[in-house]
Amino acid sequence: QKLILDWLSEEAWKGPEQQEEIANFGALDIIHNIICEEEANFQLLNSALWLMQNLAYSNTVNKDRIGQLGGIEKLFKLTKRYSQSCTHDNLEKSTVVESALAALVNSIIDHPKNNKRTIVCGLDVLLDLAESYIDDKKPEISKGIERNKGIRSVECRKAGFENGHLATLLLEIIK
Repeated sequence: QKLILDWLSEEAWKGPEQQEEIANFGALDIIHNIICEEEANFQLLNSALWLMQNLAYSNTVNKDRIGQLGGIEKLFKLTKRYSQSCTHDNLEKSTVVESALAALVNSIIDHPKNNKRTIVCGLDVLLDLAESYIDDKKPEISKGIERNKGIRSVECRKAGFENGHLATLLLEIIK
């Protein structure tokens, strides 16, 4: 499944015709099923989110479909579920959050309805992530270890920082 999703993502990136064709074959329904699974495989989940990101890129029709299928709400539920503090054993969760936020960027940019959906269902999640970004920009980054009550590796700190930065960018988009 992962290989198929990765191949479809590459195809979707080629242009609007491929995006439409892939979406018409039910790719968005498949993606939504995967992102709703409680125990989804991280690699499969990231591949599904990458496909969603590529299907939404500069494609109003697919952005409409994502919104109509409840995709914005599902992406925020997924982000909230995986955006726990990053410890040594859950770097994979940070990559899922990053993938979900990237899919959100492409799904809401230049799309007023999905922007409104973001404000209604995801503002709290974005504010929490953005706050962690602002906290990590402070000179005392090591305080994050105490604050999160866990060991944060360099990779986890970087992933958390990037997710907070993505959340900050999303907040800028929905202004």
